[in-house]
Amino acid sequence: MDTNATHTVCRNCGEPLHGEYCARCGQRDRTVVLPVRELVREFGDEVLSWDTRLVRSLRPFLLQPGRLTLEYLAGQRKNFVSPFKLYFFISFIFFFLSSVSESSGKKELRSRFLDEPDSVSVPADDSVQLRIQNEDSPFRMSVSDTVKAASLFGEDFVHGLQAGKKDPRRLFAMMREHLPKVLFLLLPVFALMLKAVYLRSRRLYIEHLVFSFHIHTFIFLMMIFGALVEILLPAALHSVSNVFTAAVPFYLVIAMRKVYGQSWPRTVVKFILLSLAQVVVFILSLVIMVIAVVYLYFI
Repeated sequence: MDTNATHTVCRNCGEPLHGEYCARCGQRDRTVVLPVRELVREFGDEVLSWDTRLVRSLRPFLLQPGRLTLEYLAGQRKNFVSPFKLYFFISFIFFFLSSVSESSGKKELRSRFLDEPDSVSVPADDSVQLRIQNEDSPFRMSVSDTVKAASLFGEDFVHGLQAGKKDPRRLFAMMREHLPKVLFLLLPVFALMLKAVYLRSRRLYIEHLVFSFHIHTFIFLMMIFGALVEILLPAALHSVSNVFTAAVPFYLVIAMRKVYGQSWPRTVVKFILLSLAQVVVFILSLVIMVIAVVYLYFI
C-alpha cells in the first residue's frame, strides 16, 4: 500500500501543503490508515528519536552544569529533551526504583521504624497529649504536652494520627503516593525563590522555572545512582551512595554561576540562601502532606 498522500492541506493543523511535510507542524502527508509495517517503523523512529535526544541531553546535563538550560533558553531545543519531559522521565525512574528497593527489603531505616515497638499515649484528661516515640529510631516525634494538637487541628486529627500510627504501612503508602505531587508543586516555588534572589537579572519567571526543572532532575538522577548502588551492590559502603548526594550542592553552585553569570562569592551566598529556604519549604510541605493524609484517609 502506498502510504503517500496528495492532500492540499495538513490534516493535523490545516496549513496548506507545498510538499510531503507540513511547513508549520512538520507532520508528513500520509494516508490515515497505515499498514502494520509502517506503524512498527513509525514507533521505532519515535523510540530512536527519543533515545538520541535523551543521550544528547544527558551528556551536557551531567558534565556541563547549566549548559542545557542555556541552550534551551537560547532556542536550541530540537535536539534535546524538553526540561519538563526530562523531569518526568527521570522522576518516574526514581520512584520506580524506590518501590523496587522497598519491596526487596532495601529500606532498612523504614523497616526499623515499622518493626520496632513504639509508644502512643493519649491521656484521658483535659490536656490531650500525643507522643510518638521510638528510642532507637531517628524518627522521633512529640506533638505537644498539652492540648496544642487538639486545639490546632481538632481532636479528630489526634485520633486520626493515632490510627495512622497503628497502621504505619498504610500511612507510609499514602505518603509515598502523594510525594511525587508534592515535589512537583515545589518546582514553581523554587522558581519563585530564584526570581527573588536574582531579581535584577531581568529573566522571566518561565526561565527560572526551566532551571528549576533541570536542577530537580539532577537531584533525582543522583538519587537514582545512589539507589542503584544500594540495589546492585548491597555490600558496598553506604558512603559510596552518599557521594552522589554530595555532588548536588557542587553541581547547583556551578549551574547557577553558568546560567546567571554572577561572581563565585555572590553565587555561593545565594546558593546558601536558596538551600535554607528550600529546606524550610520542604519541611512545611511534608508537614502539610502528613496532615492532609491523616484527614483524607484516617478520619
